[in-house]
Amino acid sequence: MTLSITYKFFSDLNTFHDYIDQQFLDHQITLMHGNVAAAYSSLVHLRALIKQHIHDEEEYLLPLYINLVRPVPKGGAVEFYRREHRTINRSLDDFIIELHGWSGQEAGNLRLVRLFDRYYKFKELLDHHHARERIFLYRLLDRVVHKKAIAETLERISHNQEKVLSHV
Repeated sequence: MTLSITYKFFSDLNTFHDYIDQQFLDHQITLMHGNVAAAYSSLVHLRALIKQHIHDEEEYLLPLYINLVRPVPKGGAVEFYRREHRTINRSLDDFIIELHGWSGQEAGNLRLVRLFDRYYKFKELLDHHHARERIFLYRLLDRVVHKKAIAETLERISHNQEKVLSHV
């Protein structure tokens, strides 16, 4: 699996969000076609990518944000990002556990509908979180971080993404 995204600004990370959204949609389509094993595998890989992305944001971006963004906008408090990150991780872990329990079984219509209801709420969370990052985190960091520091940070993030993708 390749990503082929070149990041020049923090705002370019929105392209990664689009990639994640597409991968999740592909996972859902695979599940709808009844291929539980492939859907499980794709979700495990997606979880690894999202967890790395969250780790990179917390390791590299949030410290910059804390140190450089003044005043912090009302909707852009650091704790909002961290709380949403925890909820995203917990949801992905729950989905993995549930799909693992389907191993060797058909998804079943009712089971699939219930899971997709939960997926709908998860996708709403991702949309909200990505909007918060687009409006506050990335945009404001692009304004206050020196171009060289942006390039170095994005190089680390790209390297980390490629490491995860190479294991897919």
